[in-house]
Amino acid sequence: MLIQALKQRISTLSVPAQVLVLVLIAASLRLVLTLGSAAVIWPDSFAYYRSAALMAKSGNYVWHEIYRTPLYPFFLSLFLRIEESLFVGSLIVFAQRCLGIGTIVLFFLSGRKVFNPVVAFVGALLLALHTLQLYYETVIQTEVLFVFLLAVVTYLTLCMLDIQTYKRAICLGISAALLILARPIGQPVFVLSLLVLALRLKNAKTFLAMAVTAVISCAVLLLPWMMINKKHYGFFGVSQDLGLNLFHRIIDVERLEPPADSKYPLVRDLWERVANQPGVTYFKVYHGLIRKKVKPVRADRMLSHVALEALKAEPWSFPWTSARIFSQLLTKPRNSVFICAAENGPLLCVPKRINKRLPAFERPPAHLKPWAQNAVAWYFRNAELPIALISLLGLLGMLLIARKDPYEARFLFMVGLVFYFTGVSALMNVPEDRFRLPIDAILFMFALESLRMALAYFRPVVSTKSA
Repeated sequence: MLIQALKQRISTLSVPAQVLVLVLIAASLRLVLTLGSAAVIWPDSFAYYRSAALMAKSGNYVWHEIYRTPLYPFFLSLFLRIEESLFVGSLIVFAQRCLGIGTIVLFFLSGRKVFNPVVAFVGALLLALHTLQLYYETVIQTEVLFVFLLAVVTYLTLCMLDIQTYKRAICLGISAALLILARPIGQPVFVLSLLVLALRLKNAKTFLAMAVTAVISCAVLLLPWMMINKKHYGFFGVSQDLGLNLFHRIIDVERLEPPADSKYPLVRDLWERVANQPGVTYFKVYHGLIRKKVKPVRADRMLSHVALEALKAEPWSFPWTSARIFSQLLTKPRNSVFICAAENGPLLCVPKRINKRLPAFERPPAHLKPWAQNAVAWYFRNAELPIALISLLGLLGMLLIARKDPYEARFLFMVGLVFYFTGVSALMNVPEDRFRLPIDAILFMFALESLRMALAYFRPVVSTKSA
């Protein structure tokens, strides 16, 4: 009865009213979070901040690591152009919270195009309350910007499946380019968008017109960045990080050793020096190569070759480890959310102690309130969603929808996003919860859809027995 009453109540609200409710709930929770937490600085935050500060001062982004893309430093630089102060640091976190609220609204609107309207609303509400989403809105890293842009691309793709216009194709291409410039892992998402558009459109001429428009719009933004990389670093691409990722996944995660007879003995020697040190080795080996005057592109390729040599020597464990990481991402991933006891009360933090400081985040802001800090700490300790159950129900929801219409383009696009982000993390990374964040909202909605379909199936049986 409660579920039915909730469903009727939500259904009576107009779409703008539902958006307003989501925004008010999300904003209220984020207000408490603002009063009870400071910006969280991860090790990668320093590189992003350093690049942003350089961009703010000199107006260019020629200097950068070849495995990074420019959009998040550019986002930070918009604020650092004002000044490097605690106020600007708070402003950056506020902007990231606004991006988080935008993500919630966009996934809600996208969900309405694929799922039951009530499912879309409750799924977006769960995202608004999701501790992982809240945490990464506080972290000075790319996650919140990337997930926001993914929500934009998702919504525009679903709109293109409904009505095809040149304006929508241009917007899709631009948003896809921004997604890729935020994190290069976004490149296959654009390909997936075009594939489902091809599946949906029966007219080849219409598809080609829309696809070419979107690709050109995307290329206009990507090509200047790729030309910078070609001119200054010797490769024509968005980023160069395949070797780093493979070395991390195969040598560090798989715990394989570079072969003693490797074609690249320098990599083997550098690895032996750091193999027994705490932590992972891939960045230590990479920076060791750089110190040996190896160019960054060649260093990345050397890591790639050595990793593949190790995999070729012992290929059997890789598929099993990939399957394990895949299942862990959907059930019990490595937790990246931590709460630390500070002098002025509990604060969100990182697992490793970082002694360095950033000028705009030198100390916790003065506006923190003890009651809010305690409330935030309690919420993060007690409000974590049951991801294993949600993932199981989500997979069940995919199967139930596939039985009805397995080739429906909207459904395939959402399923494709889930399996792409989970699969690429299993093949190239570790089972950490932040790698699943981009698809959490979609998993929520698939899980809720499976519950809705189960209730709809069993309700007539219950009614018959009652009669």
